[in-house]
Amino acid sequence: MNKIQNIQTFLLNNGLKLVFYKKNDLPIVDINLWVKIGSKNETEKNSGISHFLEHIVFKNTKSFPNNAISREIEDIGGLMNAATSIDYTHFYITLASKYAEKAFFAISDMAFNLELEEKNFNLEKGVIIEEIELYKNHPSSNLFENIYKHFFSISDFVYSRPIIGTKQNILDMKTLDLKSYYDKNYNPCNMVLFVAGDLEFEKVKDLANKYFNVKKSNNNFKENLNFNGDIYLKKSPLTFENSMSTINQTYFAITFNSFDYSNIKKFTLSKILSKILGQGQSSKLYKALKLDKNLVWDINASIFDQKYASLFSIYGQCEYKNLEEIEKVIFDEINNFSKTFINAELEKIKNILAFGNEIEFETVNNITSILGYYEVMSKFEDFFEIKNIIKSITIKDILDIKSEIFDKNKFFVKEILKPENA
Repeated sequence: MNKIQNIQTFLLNNGLKLVFYKKNDLPIVDINLWVKIGSKNETEKNSGISHFLEHIVFKNTKSFPNNAISREIEDIGGLMNAATSIDYTHFYITLASKYAEKAFFAISDMAFNLELEEKNFNLEKGVIIEEIELYKNHPSSNLFENIYKHFFSISDFVYSRPIIGTKQNILDMKTLDLKSYYDKNYNPCNMVLFVAGDLEFEKVKDLANKYFNVKKSNNNFKENLNFNGDIYLKKSPLTFENSMSTINQTYFAITFNSFDYSNIKKFTLSKILSKILGQGQSSKLYKALKLDKNLVWDINASIFDQKYASLFSIYGQCEYKNLEEIEKVIFDEINNFSKTFINAELEKIKNILAFGNEIEFETVNNITSILGYYEVMSKFEDFFEIKNIIKSITIKDILDIKSEIFDKNKFFVKEILKPENA
């Protein structure tokens, strides 16, 4: 059956959108609330507040005080977690479908009935500051944070700020700051509730209406962000080099502006190109840099996709002395791509992606996570549209997108994180 036919949607009176996917092979359900709020909605002063809020809503709500939410969900065998990113925050519970109402109740209380206590607030500050220190000492996290910081600072765009915030911001934060941010942004019209599993749609609608049809006086959330990619057209490539005392290999990345979800076909093509170039042992860069020349310990290419802008990044680990030759090989592979890329490679990638598309819907949490992610970025229907796009892609499409992303005049950022003695 076409998976999109399994989906039913409903709009609550307060503007909250409900999306349901019926999957009754097991008596399990996943309830996943997506809030379209992340680090992009912050300022320099309150950077990190979305992530802080994600932590604190587990601690104390009107009906679940003193960490009761986690305890009560665990007591009935459920799994509960949350995540914050640049464009969103989401909270989910997976449990036996007979306990579905408990999950609706718990997540709605987190979304609408936060009660802040100074004790929990201060304890969580310490937890987040520890996280910040761990990020600083983790080379990959450090590298990727610097990619966003240096690339988007040029256009003064909100993606340049770290999701986790800064130590000073967290120390300066007050309970009133958190409550004001929560009241302003945790708004029904700014939320989408995804449910997947062994329930009937009428039951799902009833529970959504019972627990999420909350009226809020400021139900008029608007977001007006616009990434100006043109500012990069006349920029020369930039290199940023830093060192870290705790590493013995060099981490590097070469990053270009790419296509976001506003052009779903070009976005899909860019993701396929990244797989061809640098994902897996059969990729072009792995063969050239690892198998043929043994210049790297690891090499990858990925799309760092966000709602308003995406990046195409080639990154890996190596000895510092090899960097210059590595860069030459990378650009040689890019420049010779049209001569070496054959139809068999494209068909292989298309088959891999088609298979991946199928197995991604094997669990209820995967379903709500995938559909929720696409809904936040554009619309959930795009996940299914991409499947159709993949089938129709030609070699010419891949060569054209390669030329657009790696135009010889295109700006890029080179990020290097090396050992202190390199």
